[in-house]
Amino acid sequence: MEAELAALVASGATALVGLIVSESWDRAKSGLVRFFGRRTSDEAADEELQSEHEELGRAWAAGDAAARERVQAGLRRRLEGIFQEDSEAAVELAQLLSAVAPDASRTFVNLVGGGVNYGPAFQGSHIHGGITFHVQSALTPPSDLAVRPDQVPLVTVKYSNRRAELAALDATLGVRVERPGSVAVDVLDGLPGVGKTAMAWRWAETAQERFPDGQLYVDFAALRDQVTPMTGPGADVSEALAMCLRSLPGGDIGMPSSLLERTNQFRSRTANLRILLVLDDVSHPAQVRALIPKGPGSALLATSRLRLGELAMQNVARLISVKPLDPQGGLELLRDRCGAEAVEAEREAAERLVELCGGLPVALQVVAARLVTDDSLGMAELTAELDDEAGRLAGFALDGEESSVSAVLGPSYRLLPPDAARLYRLLGWLPFGSFDAGVAAVAAGLDTRSVKRLLRVLVKASLVEAMSDGRCRMHDLVRLHARERAVEDELESEQAALTERVGTHYLVLTALADRALRKERLRIADLSDLLRDVDDPFTRAGGPPPLEWLDTEHPAILAVLRAAVRYELYPLAWQLAEAFSVLFLYQPVPQDMAGVADAGYRGRCGGRRLRGHSRRDR
Repeated sequence: MEAELAALVASGATALVGLIVSESWDRAKSGLVRFFGRRTSDEAADEELQSEHEELGRAWAAGDAAARERVQAGLRRRLEGIFQEDSEAAVELAQLLSAVAPDASRTFVNLVGGGVNYGPAFQGSHIHGGITFHVQSALTPPSDLAVRPDQVPLVTVKYSNRRAELAALDATLGVRVERPGSVAVDVLDGLPGVGKTAMAWRWAETAQERFPDGQLYVDFAALRDQVTPMTGPGADVSEALAMCLRSLPGGDIGMPSSLLERTNQFRSRTANLRILLVLDDVSHPAQVRALIPKGPGSALLATSRLRLGELAMQNVARLISVKPLDPQGGLELLRDRCGAEAVEAEREAAERLVELCGGLPVALQVVAARLVTDDSLGMAELTAELDDEAGRLAGFALDGEESSVSAVLGPSYRLLPPDAARLYRLLGWLPFGSFDAGVAAVAAGLDTRSVKRLLRVLVKASLVEAMSDGRCRMHDLVRLHARERAVEDELESEQAALTERVGTHYLVLTALADRALRKERLRIADLSDLLRDVDDPFTRAGGPPPLEWLDTEHPAILAVLRAAVRYELYPLAWQLAEAFSVLFLYQPVPQDMAGVADAGYRGRCGGRRLRGHSRRDR
């Protein structure tokens, strides 16, 4: 066979090998069945092509060059016979490949007369079968110099926080070592809107020189929007791998169709590279595990709203919790956005704004945007607006937009199982943000064991924080979001019923603490029926000291007292106030004692206020 035909056959076979294992395979298969079926039958061609597709998939995954060559040799033999028998076959194949895989078939198409020729013959020297070819005198192979990927978005505003966290990333990611397995994996987790993504982008920007082969970026939130029940599990991971493979040397050529094959190919292609992969908003450990590059000194940095403890347990990743900004960090952000002079001019109001935002960057960003876009709005005026808890979430939005806090918390809430979502809503109705499992169980009307399981779900979702003393805490803005959802999804009467359940729970414990401290103290309320047969934690071995418990629960008890009055639960209010007053026999009377006295008096007197008592003390 002459050289011109051999070149065309070899180029066509190469293009077909790449096509058969690419994402275009399903689209191209029917056309290839018809093309090869001209010598046998469509059924036989279909069976042969499917066998080659499966064999090439296994070969690419295993790096089996001999198997790839066997398939390619078979394709060359079949193409040779077809081209010799049919003078228009090469044109037909060029048209088909150009339509479904133009990048992979460019060399073959160019061989066919400098592009697709729609005539019956090709110009050039005469060879077998009366077919005429024009072969370029010097073939120019496609360039193998891929553009160095640099995909991580920039932080486009001044970034002056998270110095300690960024230093921690510097210490582990991208360390210059060459031993196998020296790939660092860190996962930033925390409350939605706490600034995980901006922190990951910022570190990637400062670490360009550590990764000479580039930086890849995958946003799993965007991929989840594309996944439907029809695409099946792992579809987002499979597409993420495809995105990364397209950006690495080799591109689309030989793209496997299965998740397992893409995972193996990704490892093979990254084995000799030093890259950074940033994964944003991952929701499952498998999304991290499948995308860990293999090249020594490479790194993976992921962000997640969830606490992916499985990765730490399997020694796959280091988990780093990103907390809200402290007061100084919050002020620094306001200075960056509003200017140092504006912050210092209203320093007290600025500090209160940071407090009202709970150090949450997304809330501070909205506050700053409102201040810089409205010349008539000062920090003191905005502080007064946000001081009203009922309208605070609405204040964290620009005109005509949904509350930014609600927007960032919404996806985490919607992903909760129904029973955990209900507990989340009911916790929003607690008049305080810190609680133990017992209080949560009473609020939800569930047993403690079930509530502990649901609290673990909320902790993993970063909607509740587990504290070192075994208690839990809800960020103030998260609690307001939960309350917002409760108003929408729970019966209106449930809030008063919850207040009564939680208030009664605290009345029992406070009365027991009162009796443990001053058993013979004169009391008006007769609680003998309520306290009969209850388990007294203060007399139990290892139980909490009653005075310490009263001091710790002080803010919660006072909040319950006020809520009880608000819902006209007057007997509950005055009885709780009387029992709680024992605390002030052991420590100086605090400023909020007036609130306790007022709540107790109003409860005893059917809602009337103490004479001269300010509404501000409620």
